[in-house]
Amino acid sequence: MTTLLLVRHGETDWNAARRIQGSTDIPLNDTGREQARETAAALAARFAGQAPVVASSDLSRARETAEIIAEALGVAGPRLYPQLRERSYGVAEGMTIEEYLERFGAFDRVVPRPSRRRTCGRGRCLRLAGSCAMRVAATRRRMFPSSPWRTAR
Repeated sequence: MTTLLLVRHGETDWNAARRIQGSTDIPLNDTGREQARETAAALAARFAGQAPVVASSDLSRARETAEIIAEALGVAGPRLYPQLRERSYGVAEGMTIEEYLERFGAFDRVVPRPSRRRTCGRGRCLRLAGSCAMRVAATRRRMFPSSPWRTAR
């Protein structure tokens, strides 16, 4: 049986300041590295004697978290997939939540059809939350092309 376990990256300075990161490449801070080590220890105990595959987006915060976990598991470094990057928030990246709300309003605004996206400056866009699930599913199919859960929905 194949197990898919998702782990979020450790803390960054922008997380601590409650800034919107999106696809801006912000590295882990010391707290984030410690969080990654704690997660790695728990996963090493959980997967003792197994050789799991570790995958990550190529953003430094995710990659470093995955490298710490892979080392603790005694497996090869993470496979990097740009498709697993956090979605872009365009000009909102770097803003605090309060700054975003003041400038753009509520997060739950409906994205108009037919484009299903709204441009948010510099050629970037805000995508529907489902895009993350679709990118994870597509990457899962690339990683495990013959897995019995390849077509799971």
